Amino acid sequence: MRWVFYLFLLLYAVALFLLAVGTFGWFGQVRDPLSGVFLIPLGLPWIWLGDAAGLTGPALAILAPAINPASCTGCGNAERAQPPVIIASTRT
Repeated sequence: MRWVFYLFLLLYAVALFLLAVGTFGWFGQVRDPLSGVFLIPLGLPWIWLGDAAGLTGPALAILAPAINPASCTGCGNAERAQPPVIIASTRT
C-alpha cells in the first residue's frame, strides 16, 4: 500500500510541475491554458464535490489532489496494528 501512496505523490508532483511549466512558459514552452488538465483526474472525487458546492478556480484544482494521499496516510497503519493483548488474572 505504501508504494501506491508514493506513486500518487510522484504523479501529483509531475502534474504540478507541468502546470507550472505551462502557466509560466518555462523552458521555452508556449503558455498553455490547459496545462493543469493532469491535476483533474488526480483529485476527481473532491473536484466533483467542490464543483457541486460552487467552488471554482485554480486553487480547487491544485489542492484537491492533495486530499487523497492525506486521507490514506492512516490506511497502512491498520494493516500493521497488533491485536490487543489480554492478560488473564490469576486472582480470585
